[in-house]
Amino acid sequence: MTENEFNPFQAPQTVGPARVQPLTPVQRAREQKHMNQIKQCRGLLVFVGVLTIALNGWQFYNSPVEAQQAVQAELAKVNLQPGQFVIPEKRLELEKFVLFFCRVVYGSLLAVGVAEILLAMIVTKYPVPATITAMTLYVLANVVILFLNPQAIASGAIFKIIILVSLGKAIQAAFAYQREVRNRDYQSESSGDDAPPWLKTI
Repeated sequence: MTENEFNPFQAPQTVGPARVQPLTPVQRAREQKHMNQIKQCRGLLVFVGVLTIALNGWQFYNSPVEAQQAVQAELAKVNLQPGQFVIPEKRLELEKFVLFFCRVVYGSLLAVGVAEILLAMIVTKYPVPATITAMTLYVLANVVILFLNPQAIASGAIFKIIILVSLGKAIQAAFAYQREVRNRDYQSESSGDDAPPWLKTI
């Protein structure tokens, strides 16, 4: 075999840095579609996290008023006989207990909101796990609240529906992104983009 004869089993020798092939219009459109899908996932998770923090932050701040109103509503159901009255110290203890309960509930949801934003930061690498985890955290938190206090679940119902719908759309976008990436990888392998030039199909 002469020096200039082509040897298919010899690794190609490159001189200087490898040139990056420009993307075709189809590839460019596909990459833009991928970026739009992942941006939608990130934006929805950030939106859900901010909305969750804002809603429950306000309720956490308003917990003392809510505790007083809850105790007042319960005491109004008690039929006091003439001469009977509620001991102020006992009422204060009850309000403190309700206040503690409210702050635990709203504080937990605040933590869920922070987790939603943290998941938005890693959704690029783990789109489906991040969005499903966000939905699971939010649903589980509200199930626990429903079990502890069924009346609290109705608070901010419209915002909770908006959050659930947004999380559902984020999951759909994540699955679409993952499906497109798999299709792209499959097409790249089928076309032999990573194979040596002498192995590519013509």
